[in-house]
Amino acid sequence: MTEALRRLAGACDVALEYHDIWGHARHADDDALRAILAAMGVDVHGPESIASAQREIDAARWHERVAPMTVVRANEPCRIRLHLPADTLVSPLALCIVDEAGTEIPMPVDTSKLGSAEETIVDGARWCAFDVEVDVAIPLGYHDVTVNADRTAVAKGRLAVAPSACYRPSRLRAGGRVFGAAVQLYGVRSSPGMLHQIDATTGVVGAEELAKHKPDLLVADMRALSMEMLAG
Repeated sequence: MTEALRRLAGACDVALEYHDIWGHARHADDDALRAILAAMGVDVHGPESIASAQREIDAARWHERVAPMTVVRANEPCRIRLHLPADTLVSPLALCIVDEAGTEIPMPVDTSKLGSAEETIVDGARWCAFDVEVDVAIPLGYHDVTVNADRTAVAKGRLAVAPSACYRPSRLRAGGRVFGAAVQLYGVRSSPGMLHQIDATTGVVGAEELAKHKPDLLVADMRALSMEMLAG
């Protein structure tokens, strides 16, 4: 497998290997990577096209001044990676985080105290990457992040603060046991051949059947149901 192809696949978030159910490492070969990248619209016909695609992806990554989504765990350091042109650093820089309740959390950034985590040249200009530490408490949830340079918004992204661990019923936390079911609604179908069609009735009937056995809990991925389904 060529290193250039592997690097390009990694930059496109293609997994290069995985471990099967028996714990054996399985590696993607060149043909598989080329097929996947081609399906993604990436030209990988030869070394020149691979190098060109890598340059485009690298430039696009640096031009993304803040990630569309930054995910952090609660009770852990919260850092937001910024990509900025070097000439931007002479302007007053600040983050504005708006939480789910609409509360604005302004956070001035002292660029003189930021250590550059990475630098590169993009289109003849020097760009720097910085990890800005958020030193205020951010609640759980999905929050909007705006990067302001000289009081002008230059980038927007989102910040997701996730719990440090899944919820555990009090009985489990005390060392006891509970009975229930975990339902993957994305895999539920109400009739043969309708793998991806989910309706509210399917979920309700399943819950009613489970309730007959008096479970302690029911765990389900509610993102699979739209508000219209829940209302119905």
